[in-house]
Amino acid sequence: MGLWFPAISQAELDSARLICGPQMYQQISFEELLWIIRYKSRQTTDFLSPELRIEKLDNSGRSQKTYSLDTLQKTREAHFVNGLLGFDLNQNWKGLLDVEVQQFSRLKDSLLVKFHPKAYRVRYLQEERNLAKQLRLVAAGRSKTAISLHNFDLAADVGIYRKRRYLRRGMIYTKMGEIAKSIGMYWGGDFAGFPDLGHVQGLKNGAELIRKFPDIGFEYARFMQVYRKNLDAAESEQKEENFQDTNDLLKELAIIQVNKPCACQYAISIPTPIVWDTPFFAHVPAGWVFVEGYFYRLGTWQLATKK
Repeated sequence: MGLWFPAISQAELDSARLICGPQMYQQISFEELLWIIRYKSRQTTDFLSPELRIEKLDNSGRSQKTYSLDTLQKTREAHFVNGLLGFDLNQNWKGLLDVEVQQFSRLKDSLLVKFHPKAYRVRYLQEERNLAKQLRLVAAGRSKTAISLHNFDLAADVGIYRKRRYLRRGMIYTKMGEIAKSIGMYWGGDFAGFPDLGHVQGLKNGAELIRKFPDIGFEYARFMQVYRKNLDAAESEQKEENFQDTNDLLKELAIIQVNKPCACQYAISIPTPIVWDTPFFAHVPAGWVFVEGYFYRLGTWQLATKK
């Protein structure tokens, strides 16, 4: 008989808020531990480490895995490990997103064919960028999202020039945006609260990316608390419409993680001593995990009901 999980109510889904409730397990997989590490790691970028060692004790005995960066394997586990070890987002998920990236490349070519105003020069200023640069843009106030579709080569910035002078704004960008939308692109000028006139992308937002490719939610998971903080601030200021994409993103992360193992929010006192020599350890029957120097109670992700 398969496992049964209760249906997710609309009130719970509307909250987009995951809560890690204490739960006892007899066994969890290494893949599930990778997700727990992704959420609980204090690193906001990547480990940038040559390897990752995890040990666990459960009803099948004591076992350990040592992972190294592996760009040849295309398994889900390899993608998750590569993400933790700091491999470039675009390169890590290139195979999975190949069709989407090719489709967006064709749209970019089509836009340049259809949009060629007289006396203006049009070119793409920036297309794919790495996560480190994206976070620098966020820190400088030039972007509002920790992970961008740029990081997966699914967004591009358009530059329009007149007499060799770069135009930062103007109705010419609105015209470009109209043509971009007519061929199936999404235009940054439509972004609520944070319009970006020169920006085009192949998907509506990160939520749509996760909906189509749930495994990529692993990359967004490390920033879940950042997204939640932004959304809570917007709701307190009654400006949540400016963060609708963030709300959608949190919903998708909730959908793929609800009823899955997690590490509860707050650290606990040191449990019964046990000897191990790995930076990440799970004592499943005792109900705790050790992540980067802290012990946490094992639990299950649950959706809170929106008040």
